[in-house]
Amino acid sequence: MASDGTLYFTELASDALKKRSPDGTITTIIRDSRLHWCDAPALADGFIWLPVPQIDRVSLFNSGTSRIAWPIRLYRYGLDAQAK
Repeated sequence: MASDGTLYFTELASDALKKRSPDGTITTIIRDSRLHWCDAPALADGFIWLPVPQIDRVSLFNSGTSRIAWPIRLYRYGLDAQAK
């Protein structure tokens, strides 16, 4: 959550990064298939870091066969681009 009360979160079903503004408005910031199962975003120094571990693709969930697309990715998105 940003200091202004904006909550940033990922939506696994749509490969998206979204934000909930303090007034309750929810907006999609990014929707991209590269954000598949993007989990545990983190805010730091004007960026949101987006790890993409593909947990649903590990062998435990796929009959013993890993379906992970290597390499594992970590993206960052500058929040300065967002209008306040």
